[in-house]
Amino acid sequence: MSYKSRKTPAVYTEESEGNVTSNVRPDSFYITREESISDKKIRELKEELDEILQELELGSNTAQAWNHVEFKLVERLHDIWKNALTVHLYSRRLYGDKPNEAYSVMVGLGSTMAQEDLFNGILKVTVKVALFLPNEFIEINLFRSIDPL
Repeated sequence: MSYKSRKTPAVYTEESEGNVTSNVRPDSFYITREESISDKKIRELKEELDEILQELELGSNTAQAWNHVEFKLVERLHDIWKNALTVHLYSRRLYGDKPNEAYSVMVGLGSTMAQEDLFNGILKVTVKVALFLPNEFIEINLFRSIDPL
């Protein structure tokens, strides 16, 4: 599941001759609901991982760059997972008794990218995190422009 903002129908109430009816507002079918705690956790983690990805010096879209990206993201996710186990930082916790139950990072040709992405200079990374239960992953997709092959 990729993180996307959830929307709910906008409802308004009309009163006419003592009868009350609820209708979907025709001029604005969707309104964005308030961000829940889980949405906030996902958004904050995505922003942090995206910031790490954008700051890396990578060169061209090669296996060496992919290994570097994977290493840096796994390093940060491991720190979050490890610290949550010892300090109980519930707002930043990744659930799982082992790292592979708490997170995974995928990047590379055949797993997250096609040959066309390499030539177009697009780096795609998929991060899966267990923010609520072990082995129940939320997928976060990250993108970055990089020197093409």
